[in-house]
Amino acid sequence: MTTTHKKIRLPSPITDTVILNPGAHIFLRPHALQFGMDATRSGIVELPDYLCQPLVHIFHRLRQPMRKDYLLDQLGAIGMDRYSAKVLLNELLTLGVLHSCTQLPHIAVIGRGVATTATIRLLNDLGFPIIRLNAQENTALVLANIDPDTPLVLINELIHMAELANIVGKFTTIIPANIIDGRILIGPTRIHGTGPCPYCLVLRLHDQDPYWHEIMSQKTSHINADPLTHIALASQVCALVANLYLPTPAPGLPTRTIKPHRLIHFGAYGHGSSWRIMSTHPLCVECFNFRQQQTQPQSLIPARRISRP
Repeated sequence: MTTTHKKIRLPSPITDTVILNPGAHIFLRPHALQFGMDATRSGIVELPDYLCQPLVHIFHRLRQPMRKDYLLDQLGAIGMDRYSAKVLLNELLTLGVLHSCTQLPHIAVIGRGVATTATIRLLNDLGFPIIRLNAQENTALVLANIDPDTPLVLINELIHMAELANIVGKFTTIIPANIIDGRILIGPTRIHGTGPCPYCLVLRLHDQDPYWHEIMSQKTSHINADPLTHIALASQVCALVANLYLPTPAPGLPTRTIKPHRLIHFGAYGHGSSWRIMSTHPLCVECFNFRQQQTQPQSLIPARRISRP
């Protein structure tokens, strides 16, 4: 499912087709069906006994996508009238037992190393087609040929952000993730055109430490961290992407949608986890240019970029 880079537009939902939530498990109970082991959280639908067992067979077939009109016909074939069948379908969609099938967008994953490989593998397992770097490809050239509406995941690219800022800043959805001193920093998030670009983080770090760029210039691209930290980064990044484009993994789980401006800081071993809101840096030229493209021209805002000595 991994693909090379090319111009790609985001697809539209396939709203007339439904599928059973992969985390839904179907259980018979007296006069009802239960969709999950924990009755306090799972959806329970009360039904006449003569419908319960036939419905179990239909739901097992819903492990594969099924058109809504065909599903309604199947419900009618076991004795449900059309109105009751539509009510049941809407109730199951509301509970999260069923969900509308959606053609997932391509995800551009930029980075190299263990965390990047793990991220690509997990996103593939979730069903996302991936745009990735080949071993000898130039990062800037790859990014320049990806449609800016493609969700972009950047893994441990903070060291290169001064050089990539102009290209990265054009993307509408960006999830950067970096390992810094053994801890994981995800963000700042830009979601559907709202939020700062990754170069804003460089500017913030430079504000905190005027020698930040000098320190980073001495670092190699190779990230030294234990395997658990790499996997924790990949797992959290994939969870954020999944929350954007996939339904909840099981009925009864709360919906968590990733929001823009988020900066998440945590350790793989549970040594403190925190998040905060990070605004666009007032001197970020990339965000200024991005806003100019999204809105009417505004008065010029001073901007700066840190360049390598």
